Amino acid sequence: MAVRPLPKLIALDLDGTTLDPTGRPAPATIAAIHRVVEAGIKVVFATGRTYGESRGVIRSIGHTPPSVFAGGANVVDTASGQSLHTHPMPGDTARRLISHIASLGHAALALQDTAKAGRDYWVSHHAPLHRETTDWFAEHDCVWDVHEDLTIAPHEHTIRIGVVDNTALVQAVHASVKALFPAEMLNCHTLTLDNGVSVLECFDPRVNKWLGISQLAADWDIPASDVIGVGDENNDLPMFRSVGLAVAMGNARPQVKEKAHLVIGDNRSDGLAVFLNSIVDGRVFSPTG
Repeated sequence: MAVRPLPKLIALDLDGTTLDPTGRPAPATIAAIHRVVEAGIKVVFATGRTYGESRGVIRSIGHTPPSVFAGGANVVDTASGQSLHTHPMPGDTARRLISHIASLGHAALALQDTAKAGRDYWVSHHAPLHRETTDWFAEHDCVWDVHEDLTIAPHEHTIRIGVVDNTALVQAVHASVKALFPAEMLNCHTLTLDNGVSVLECFDPRVNKWLGISQLAADWDIPASDVIGVGDENNDLPMFRSVGLAVAMGNARPQVKEKAHLVIGDNRSDGLAVFLNSIVDGRVFSPTG
């Protein structure tokens, strides 16, 4: 096997990858990230979380680079909190989607570009929020307000629209949305949490993690072949299709492992830390080697 040269950029998912099962970065992972950065490699985070929901864990790592949030819809300089690249949903699409969600008896969560809107979420008034939603907002100090009528709002800063409820109801909403909004209008997917609650997330159709990563790579004049992407969930697949080396965690979904060039240890056993240290030590090999 030929030793792979050092990459120029590594993009790390947060939950299930950089964070352990308790939602915290392990000390070994923190140390490995700093070691990679000291070796001259750029390390960014690429997560489905919003910037506001990520601030605490990123600060605990002690590395605050420009990073990709909300599944690629928002690129933020985490040192300053300023948005670098944003991909809002078209206003007409957002209003139509929220009206449809309301007709199904759900409140819509309209994620905002926080730096521009001054809040993390507008929430529609059509139904009470799920308890897990308000608990999540409180845990991450999210700034949110109930909007008097999101079905007529301008939505110039809306980057994602979501629904949170039990899995069966969210799956029903997802099926209904897919039937009404073709893929060229919306990029939608669902996530199921360990507590049985599911989340529907809808974006502009261009949005995925690779969109945000590629913008940072272009800012730094780094080709895709010099980028490593590490993740565990379905929303990491667009990144896997484009990076030079796609790395799945040992705890990743089976379909994510199938699309990876390399599968490493899981997030319970410092799998990411071992992998990152192997890069600096020159022990990462070409997937074709």
